[in-house]
Amino acid sequence: MGLPEQLSRARELCAAARYSEAAGAVQEPLPSLVAEFGEHHEHVLAARLLLARALGELGEHGLAVELARQAAAEVDARLDDGHPLRTEGRYVLGHALRLAEEGAQAEPRLRQAAEAGHPDAMVSLGVLLHRAGSPAEAEEWWRRAAGTGNSGAMFTLGALHDRRGEAGEAELWWRRAAEAGHVEAMTSLGVRYAGAGAAEEARAWWYRAAEAGHGMAMTNLGLLLARSGDATEALYWLGRAAGTGDPFAMDHLALLHYRTGDAAEAETWWRQAAEAGHARAAANLGSLLQETGRGDEARGWLRRAAEDGDPDAMTNLGLLLHGEGEREEAESWLRRAAETGHGEAAVNLGVLLERTERPRDAEAWYRRAAEAGDPNSMTNLGLLLHGEGEREEAESWLRRAAEAGHPGAQAHLERLTE
Repeated sequence: MGLPEQLSRARELCAAARYSEAAGAVQEPLPSLVAEFGEHHEHVLAARLLLARALGELGEHGLAVELARQAAAEVDARLDDGHPLRTEGRYVLGHALRLAEEGAQAEPRLRQAAEAGHPDAMVSLGVLLHRAGSPAEAEEWWRRAAGTGNSGAMFTLGALHDRRGEAGEAELWWRRAAEAGHVEAMTSLGVRYAGAGAAEEARAWWYRAAEAGHGMAMTNLGLLLARSGDATEALYWLGRAAGTGDPFAMDHLALLHYRTGDAAEAETWWRQAAEAGHARAAANLGSLLQETGRGDEARGWLRRAAEDGDPDAMTNLGLLLHGEGEREEAESWLRRAAETGHGEAAVNLGVLLERTERPRDAEAWYRRAAEAGDPNSMTNLGLLLHGEGEREEAESWLRRAAEAGHPGAQAHLERLTE
């Protein structure tokens, strides 16, 4: 592939928000291109600007600004005033500065590029203005960019209307952007259709975006397929999403492996997501380790997730500690989980309190969870109240638990009413 084709490919990847691939498509061959064409060849300068743009989107703000500043200065020094790379240089530097939160430096460069007709500069300037409290001017620039066929501007206008609660206008702009190939717009349309119960429409848009390499679309598609019972396709798409390094996708991929009987693969992906800092995955990994008799390691992962605020992890850590005789710390974690509204934590906290002769405290937690609809708490509350002589209320709670499907509530109710 020649240099012009490589640059064209990198631009396509940037347009598809596949910035890591775009950076790789430019960065890897750049030294040999410099050796072949020289530091100041316009194609080499264009490649450096593309690399700066991709790095900025990837969060490498300092490096992106430095690279963009150098390339833009070279372009201004060596190319004629009317050369398109001069406008591109102003846009890339301005955009990199905006991403680096250097708005005062970014605005004049973006404005100059936008006024020269650069659609991406119009979009970026609009974002800067909107955040600076000038929404009317921001929208004007976005509409100008959309009028040139810029799909990013169409997507941004869709998001603007969505925030305003104007669902019809949002869908209109997102559809226009999606039909122009904008993958985030495809993904947003999928979310809108899924929320409206139109699963097939959602699936179609997420599939298009996933095929184009959009990680969130892959995850959403995988979850939709899993809910519809197509585990094989779901594993494929969640696997692709997890392969992009997304811990959320890894967690759901692991859960699907677990549910389909592959605990070893589940552990692999939960461990990878947990090591990346995903609290839900850490909680799931801890639970799996606990199930498989590895309590010491389970405790570490559950504690990590619990300290990150995961109620399931707090509950499971509390139960693990209680089983190991550490009742005081167990009670503390169960109480923290129960205070978030976690039903299982509330009923287990009630059991612990009841066993340590604090029936009034136990009753309060059983009641709180029972009133939130937890059948186990309804049953325990009914039994506790019966023991205290509150037969009528006890029977009422046991009846509610039985109606909610609790397997033992009906038997308890029958024994108490004999």
